[in-house]
Amino acid sequence: MLHHRQLGQYDLEACGVLLGRFLVVGERVVIDAVTEPLPTDRRTRTTFVRSSAHQPLVEAAFRGSGGTQVYAGEWHTHPEALPTPSSQDLTAWREKLLDERVIVETLFFVIVGTRHLNVWEGSRHTGQIEKLTRLEYSEPNGTSRLERNAHARAQQDTQEPECSTLEAAATSFGEESVTQD
Repeated sequence: MLHHRQLGQYDLEACGVLLGRFLVVGERVVIDAVTEPLPTDRRTRTTFVRSSAHQPLVEAAFRGSGGTQVYAGEWHTHPEALPTPSSQDLTAWREKLLDERVIVETLFFVIVGTRHLNVWEGSRHTGQIEKLTRLEYSEPNGTSRLERNAHARAQQDTQEPECSTLEAAATSFGEESVTQD
């Protein structure tokens, strides 16, 4: 996902699907694959329409994993350092949460900015969307910093937010790509 950052003046928005596994033990989610932008996607500098060509990739991942790897959300880029969801993003995310074809209770939405990657979690049960994390990239050596969400920081009162260094930021969010052959 990170290699699709819109660093150039004319770079187009990129988009794809998150594929993951919802682990019962510890209530953890592993995003272990993402689809890449496809030639059939409609992309401009500030908009995208993900084509239906991603769906067969999701279905193949589901079948190939024996039903454990599922649609877990969506990702796209924004041409801004600290990406925030547009009103169109929020509307699309809410529609996904209402989609009866979605078989999981939680979906994740990632926006990759030029300097930060933000992740939101949406609950199909409540319809609420909450920001989870902000990942800041460090260009020269590829290290990154994962910061806890604002809600968690607020609970810590005046303490500094706990951060961890990640050697490969993209792999923590499933940099493995699913491509159409």
